[in-house]
Amino acid sequence: MRSLLCLLAAAACLATGLVQPVRAEPPAAAGDLAVDIVTFQHGLRLLGSVVDRSADGAVTMAIRREWLQGAHPKFYESRLADELVERQSAYEQLHDRIDQWRKQRADDERLEFFLKKEAERVAKSIAALTNKSADEPSEFVLLTFPKAEVERVVVQPPQRKQVAGVAWSEQLADVEKRSVGSLTRELEKLKIDAAKVRVDLSDRLPVRRQTEAEWGARQALVEYQYRKPLNFQGTGDLVVRTGEGEKAPGIGDLLAKILQSQVADQLADLLGEPGKAKSKPESTEWLRSATKTAEAEAVAGFRVTRVNPDAGLRQVSVETRFVAKVPGGTWETIWRHTETVDASKANKDLVDRIANDPQIKQILELTKAAGLGAGDDTLQTALKFGAATMQAQETANARFMEFRDRYLQRLEGPPLMIGPTARKNGS
Repeated sequence: MRSLLCLLAAAACLATGLVQPVRAEPPAAAGDLAVDIVTFQHGLRLLGSVVDRSADGAVTMAIRREWLQGAHPKFYESRLADELVERQSAYEQLHDRIDQWRKQRADDERLEFFLKKEAERVAKSIAALTNKSADEPSEFVLLTFPKAEVERVVVQPPQRKQVAGVAWSEQLADVEKRSVGSLTRELEKLKIDAAKVRVDLSDRLPVRRQTEAEWGARQALVEYQYRKPLNFQGTGDLVVRTGEGEKAPGIGDLLAKILQSQVADQLADLLGEPGKAKSKPESTEWLRSATKTAEAEAVAGFRVTRVNPDAGLRQVSVETRFVAKVPGGTWETIWRHTETVDASKANKDLVDRIANDPQIKQILELTKAAGLGAGDDTLQTALKFGAATMQAQETANARFMEFRDRYLQRLEGPPLMIGPTARKNGS
């Protein structure tokens, strides 16, 4: 009887509105979303992450499979059969390309070992697809649309895209419908600072055929690792070849060149010599110099790192790139990252290490002898700048290794973009 009375009371409360049902959060306005938006000529609107916009205007978008199936079921079903065919075709194309590659580089033992293992793995994937025993479909679909079909593309600022990426990574619900603020608040409840998270969803993307340009870039990166690494480092237009692998020239070499340049600028000012402009348009002379060496050695890809100081040595930016030769003979930046460090916040241990570098001592003595800002302040500024340079360089190295390792795990993915998207900050 008591249970029955409780049920009747609950029903009465619901009927009179005393107890309100829990309501789902309403969809956010388009301007508040964290995800990118692609609207088509025929009215379809897709939400996800734009991963590439090619030179011919085509747009490639990663879209969460569950959202696409729920929001546009007919469109999803129409694409599903194509996706399965694409996957089979992609593996067969890859198998043939690996076979051809192995014949071209049969004399290179390290590369051959890697390619042999990949060929065996790809053959197993083809067999699994043939026997309809392949793994579950990827979490995201990857679709490319020609320019003629697209009416409007809204790519969110990096901070918003970062929030969406972290939300997907943490498996939050309804990422596509919710505002940046809503997602951020939920992440904060999980004690996650979205701005500090390194997001990599590449293992959640599907396999698909690679263009000639993408395949050429991937080959260049693999051969950089397993065949012949080629590295350059410097500042401005002056880049010099460095040793094998990841080893970079000593910080003394780099800082010495930069300090010498600073001394020359000050001397020009004192002597009233024109032509020492503090800011210059970006030059590509360094690229011509590096590609000339790569061409001479028949290398398809190289890494170049450049230190860019500001005029007062207050901060330093270290830019590092991977450049590859793609079909047609052009050299394209496949990946780029820029790391900037404030010299006033340089690590003290690094400052002490720089202070003991013989080359730095010599340059500082020359600076003092010339009467150009001699004194403890000048010394500390130079040392902190050197430490900031080292910090920025170490972080840039780490970012490059993340990029490199991501694309060395398997030859079928993740997608390696060649167009304007790749030339943006690649971190």
